[in-house]
Amino acid sequence: MAILSVVVSGCTTSKGQKESPGVVAGLAVPCVGVAFAADLQVRVSASEHGRTVASVVAKYRQDRGYYRLALPPGRYEISARGSGDPRRSVVLHAGQHVVINFTDRCK
Repeated sequence: MAILSVVVSGCTTSKGQKESPGVVAGLAVPCVGVAFAADLQVRVSASEHGRTVASVVAKYRQDRGYYRLALPPGRYEISARGSGDPRRSVVLHAGQHVVINFTDRCK
């Protein structure tokens, strides 16, 4: 008796199944200059309809300020507490990869 195994992959929008997430990633550098940034961190958050749905801490010493958020498709406000840059709006689609950098320019 033979056993047949089938693997199905890809996006689907039928009820009960989720679309693949998108990714927002980049650099988040503290607003203190590179000389002092080594000991600091920046919290990067994604908000949807005024509610924080995901956040991550980018540590400059450990990962040079790199952050990554995997999110379901949707419209988000991405902010970086500790950076001098303003929040950014993004519409994220399934499987999309968006780069948003928050630099160390203090305003």
